[in-house]
Amino acid sequence: MSKAAKATVMSGLLGLPAGLVWLLWTEPAMWLMTERGLVMTEDLAAGQFNSVATFSLIGAVVGTLVGLVVVFVVGVRTWHTVWPAVGGAVLASGLCWLLGIIFGPNYPTAETTVGLGERVPAQLVVDTPASFAVWPLCAAIVVFVSFYLAEGTRAPATESEPVQPERA
Repeated sequence: MSKAAKATVMSGLLGLPAGLVWLLWTEPAMWLMTERGLVMTEDLAAGQFNSVATFSLIGAVVGTLVGLVVVFVVGVRTWHTVWPAVGGAVLASGLCWLLGIIFGPNYPTAETTVGLGERVPAQLVVDTPASFAVWPLCAAIVVFVSFYLAEGTRAPATESEPVQPERA
């Protein structure tokens, strides 16, 4: 397995602890049982924004960590370093989201014994694609910054990159 593939898998697995943090840190939106059935008022829907904002914040932190993992495992070479970072971040965001869906609150219609006036937590959802885009964007930014910082140093040549003699 290549260094890039290892870095992608290693950094993608950061989605597992991220999912746990998302589950523990997020207060989901709440449904209220009324005579007409389950309803969600504006006040109770605040948890929906909280869920998406928390997912995005976790994505910014984990995306940055993914970028750092890739830079340290693969090294700063060429623009090809960006792909493992983006792939790892996409994998991490998918794992985090999947953990929230599987282990978070169930869809409220699954609740059968809800009394009048009781509140039922809504399922954790991420309803904006931009929240998923935060993860790979932060990972790519870290890689690009590492390119800039390593500009004065020369990466070791690989088989596909012959060493060019320096001109005087």
